[in-house]
Amino acid sequence: MRRHSAGSCALIFLAVGLLGGCSGLTPKLDMAKIERGVAKAAKRQFPRASVSAGKCPAHRSTRKGDHFECTVSIEQQTTRYLVTQTDGHASVHISLMDQFVLSRELEPYIRDQLRGDDRGAQVGCGPQFVYILNQARMLSCSVVFANGTSAGAAVAVSASGQFGGVTLTR
Repeated sequence: MRRHSAGSCALIFLAVGLLGGCSGLTPKLDMAKIERGVAKAAKRQFPRASVSAGKCPAHRSTRKGDHFECTVSIEQQTTRYLVTQTDGHASVHISLMDQFVLSRELEPYIRDQLRGDDRGAQVGCGPQFVYILNQARMLSCSVVFANGTSAGAAVAVSASGQFGGVTLTR
């Protein structure tokens, strides 16, 4: 099983015109452009997944080293991205904060946990492409054995992406 680190797909995002309206002497970031950048980073990292618009805190000043959290929904799961200003001129680094598991990794893990002839079973975890792990989760899949019988398969997955045992319910 391959674990994915939270920062496995970071993106440097230099937005032209990120400086918004000036209030006082401190320029503000154009948060709408950063939100689009966060959604673009999520879509680039998970191209087969449905991704919603990004949401970030309002009214951030440009300041090197400043960082803040934005969220985006990936397959209806709230996912956190860290945005760090790399300079005082609106250049930002966007990186995923949460661990994740891809369905294509979960299905073979379940199959490998089956015994003997059952290892040839068909395992399906539905249409979901990615599971976001901002907390431990129990993931459910289905198993169809060579003899035509089927079972549900539940797998505990830690927030760090470690798979637990597989429980079959027939």
